[in-house]
Amino acid sequence: MKKLIVGLVLLLLCTSVAEGWWGRGRHKKGPDRGSGYTLSVAASDASAKVRASADYICDGVDDQVQIQAAIDALPAIGGKVSPGEGTFSINGKINLRSYLTLKGYGRNTIFQATATLMETMLEADTKTDVVVSDMTIDGTGQGGASSYGLYLKTVKRFSLSNLYICDTNKDTLIVSDCNDGTINNITTVNSGNHAVFIGYGSTFINCSNIISRNPGTEHICIEWQTDGRNNENIAVSNVNGTGSTQSGIYIQHAKDIAVSNCTIVDFATDAVDISDAENISISNCIFKTSTTEYKKGIHVTSTAKRIVINNCILEGIHKTAFYVDGNSVLISNCYTYDCKADLYVSATGSYVGLFNNHFEYNTWGSCEIAGSYVLMQGNVWSNTSTTPTQLVYLRTGCSNITIVDNDMTPAVLSEGNKIHEETAISSLVARNNRSVGRTATGTITLQPWWGEVPVDSSGAAVTATLPGGRYIGETITIVMTEASNSSTVSVTNHETEDPEVGTFDAVDETWVLMWTGTEWATIKATCTF
Repeated sequence: MKKLIVGLVLLLLCTSVAEGWWGRGRHKKGPDRGSGYTLSVAASDASAKVRASADYICDGVDDQVQIQAAIDALPAIGGKVSPGEGTFSINGKINLRSYLTLKGYGRNTIFQATATLMETMLEADTKTDVVVSDMTIDGTGQGGASSYGLYLKTVKRFSLSNLYICDTNKDTLIVSDCNDGTINNITTVNSGNHAVFIGYGSTFINCSNIISRNPGTEHICIEWQTDGRNNENIAVSNVNGTGSTQSGIYIQHAKDIAVSNCTIVDFATDAVDISDAENISISNCIFKTSTTEYKKGIHVTSTAKRIVINNCILEGIHKTAFYVDGNSVLISNCYTYDCKADLYVSATGSYVGLFNNHFEYNTWGSCEIAGSYVLMQGNVWSNTSTTPTQLVYLRTGCSNITIVDNDMTPAVLSEGNKIHEETAISSLVARNNRSVGRTATGTITLQPWWGEVPVDSSGAAVTATLPGGRYIGETITIVMTEASNSSTVSVTNHETEDPEVGTFDAVDETWVLMWTGTEWATIKATCTF
């Protein structure tokens, strides 16, 4: 019996010592990381019940002191600090530690900067396993030139989620030289600089579900590092941004970056700017602007390579939808509408593929190519403005251009041809492209590379000239599609007479010719001569 009483006394003593060591609240648990260890912090405007049960109580002045005390009071193996609902007045930096979870109660947990705060509100430097979630970080009143909302640098394994960050003096959220992290469900409003900045050698980061309104520069910036380290293996998805004063998304000194399912509206310069980068994919995105500033859609600079752009919509771009200075660029299944121009490949651009895209209504001209090794296949032009003089403009010096199996039928031009080439173009292959012949009262040139040319003479008779072909065996088929008026087609370098003139006066009449190397030979004709 005595042994039993002594045992009970010892057990009670051990329990009392444990409570004295680990904290006073009944909700407390031991420092086992599996079960968690939590300290609560009450705001000055919290209810009396919440304040009575809190481990730390703020008075509305320098509340970062109590929050920091709770963070520092956690055991070495970490734990959770839980600020409750209410407004916490922040007048100094809160330093986050390793193995910390700082989790509020949603948007009603507000960390609000004072006018005298001259630095970042929340910062983690050289830490491991940091979680910040479920709160508002309000930078209203921040006075420092380098005042960020939430700043992580050299942090390994982190999670930032369910945050509303607004009115910061500089970036709302910055991740520098960090790896193995997630940024999810973040809303940023009125950032002084970037909404979300990921850079300086950051790797293996998933950034998703971002709402960004009116940042001082970009919505998403993946930035370079002066010592040459890349930002690698970063995924950005489901970004909804509007009102940036520079580019929508900026990617520099990076590789293996995937951007998907983003909607960026009313950017000031480029929708996406890719520089010093490789292995970049942009997919399932919408980039739209109604402003008249001189800007590009997706800009691939000369220092970028292996870029894939797929299934994107670009609307209202006041310069060029796709501006390519780089190499190895694939653009497929995209739609452009009401852009000044659709594509520009500069003299430094090469190995560019344009597949199955739809271009609708441009006012400058569609595609201008000055580079080399460009393949255009399966693209469609529709409802093109009458202003541009050609759909594909080949600059002097471009080479190895292949234009096949495209449909330019609905496009109407004010003058010129749908493929126009300057002098000194080498290695051009253009065939099997579908196009309407222009309805005209004067003489026009039908290019041989269309494969099949419908001739519509509903307005007046058409007299057209077919120049020399490009390779032996090349064929062209001229088809009458409307016969309100008869049409004549004059063919130079013909096998029997130069020029040979065919007359079309019925729908579906055809004239098939083949280039022999020195002349066009009639293979089959249902028109009259």
